[in-house]
Amino acid sequence: MYNGRPVYLNAAVIARRTASGKGGPWACAEHPTDRSYGPGLCPRTEALVARSVIVPVGVAYQARDCADVARAVRKVACGLLT
Repeated sequence: MYNGRPVYLNAAVIARRTASGKGGPWACAEHPTDRSYGPGLCPRTEALVARSVIVPVGVAYQARDCADVARAVRKVACGLLT
């Protein structure tokens, strides 16, 4: 979902852009902070995310569809890991 990076390395988070446009949580008067996010914040997480995959499963998938996806993932994993 985030191009192989943790959510805190999302461009919107780094640029402090928010959905409300009010700048929170960075510009929140009740909870001021100077917190910034960038590469190296969680190196182990970054290493894990960089080599992970997301396998979507649709709401309309039948049991055989899920079995097909699982079989394909196993096949690729076996090919890459052996």
